[in-house]
Amino acid sequence: IVSKRDGAIASSAGYTMGVNGDIQKVNASIGDGSGTKAIFTGSTIVTDGQWHMVTAVSDRDGYGQIYVDGAPDGPSVLISNRAGSMDNEYDVLFGQTIASFGAPGYFLGDIDEVRIYNRALSESEIQQLAQTMIEATIDIDPDTLNLSSNDKWITCYIELPDGYDVMDIDGATVVLEGDIPAYIGKEGWAREGANSSNIMDHDGDGILERMVKFDKSEVQEYLSGLSGAVELMVSGELIDGPSFEGTDIIKMIN
Repeated sequence: IVSKRDGAIASSAGYTMGVNGDIQKVNASIGDGSGTKAIFTGSTIVTDGQWHMVTAVSDRDGYGQIYVDGAPDGPSVLISNRAGSMDNEYDVLFGQTIASFGAPGYFLGDIDEVRIYNRALSESEIQQLAQTMIEATIDIDPDTLNLSSNDKWITCYIELPDGYDVMDIDGATVVLEGDIPAYIGKEGWAREGANSSNIMDHDGDGILERMVKFDKSEVQEYLSGLSGAVELMVSGELIDGPSFEGTDIIKMIN
């Protein structure tokens, strides 16, 4: 899945994470160039045709641990005794191993949303990442955005599916295209939490929405040079942790 060490040399510095084809379980390895690599392996077969979130945590002061779908998987392995540098000259490769001799190995499957952190994540952080993304219904107003108009705000209405409450949306986490934050201010509708000024049934379908607004000048700068139909994503988090995202298509005119 991810490789930044020479798999053909046992003492190679760097790290790898993949699926062992013989046992069909996730494993990871790290090396500091001073001796044999440390290997830690999960206990769950992940080659079942389903999507899984797989994580390898290497705490250089403690242990290495595999997680599958947010839960610890397999035994932890002491890695603090490999305290040397893991730096090497290799690029980070996705979907294949690095091999200085012999044929590289390739991942036979689909990979999505790879993340590499420069610190060891906690178990609670991994559990939060593994929570299912909530698919929200997004309505951006106006439907046609005239970049030359003097409007101050782009308004967005967020509707959540059954089982989730828009009252739980944390306004401070809402962003447009992962980059433009919803405006948070002293106005009632601009507060982080839900209130009577930002909760409404805008489309009259009997389901409440959370309203947020984005600074039009920030949106205009982000969309500069675009025209025609543009799909925009709005995402955020609920107060108790789960994330949501959804898209709407607007028309751009200059």
